[in-house]
Amino acid sequence: MSRFPFLFAIVLAFYVAAPVAAAANVQIQNDSSYINSVTGSYYVVGEVLNTGDVALQYVFVTATLKDSNGVVLSSLQGVAESHYLQPGQKASFQIIETDKSKASRVATYTLAAEVHPASSPLQLNLAVLNTASSTNTLTGSLHVTGEVRNSGQSVSTYTEVVGTFYDAGGKVVFVGFTFTSPQDIPPGATYSFDMIVNAANQIPKISSWSLFAESQQYTSIPELPWQPAIMAAILLSFTIIAFRKMLSHLAL
Repeated sequence: MSRFPFLFAIVLAFYVAAPVAAAANVQIQNDSSYINSVTGSYYVVGEVLNTGDVALQYVFVTATLKDSNGVVLSSLQGVAESHYLQPGQKASFQIIETDKSKASRVATYTLAAEVHPASSPLQLNLAVLNTASSTNTLTGSLHVTGEVRNSGQSVSTYTEVVGTFYDAGGKVVFVGFTFTSPQDIPPGATYSFDMIVNAANQIPKISSWSLFAESQQYTSIPELPWQPAIMAAILLSFTIIAFRKMLSHLAL
């Protein structure tokens, strides 16, 4: 009798019984770059998506900046704005070259990520609420305001709000952050924040954005991208409907 079926059964049993090692991996996506028109610094912004099956902590992104001849100008490292990234979640990053002489010569860049599995989870006890936006008529800067609620059992310390701003094509064009005021939120309390987007050359590109909050103890689920143009259209449509109803009642 052939031993092939017997050997095949042993190999198959080994693969079925052998544990599958958890993998830590990310994908860099939606990246873009710009020069700040005020400071002259060169920014690379984008997102990292946790494509593995373990939570990650401190995802580092390295940008290699090159001139038009392919000569390396600098190699800079940044960290994803979320310090705890569950599988399937994403977080924004920004890397800044502050040397204006190098910044003006950047022609291309490449990106690479370094991942670290999380040692301990952060509970989802923060929520971003009541967000709105406005434009400062004097400075032209964009203000995104709102509140963060702490539904946990302990104080949320150094509570930070991160904003990822997208263009119409889904590319990241700006990354901003701010802290709640005050930064430490007691259990059950809700504190406000005011995030300022002051990169004048990037503001006209912004079509939508997403916000999330994180502290030393807790994190939140990122909001769906908030689209001011769509919201304005919805409000306008409701206004038109209400106006038409008012006219119909007056006609009666």
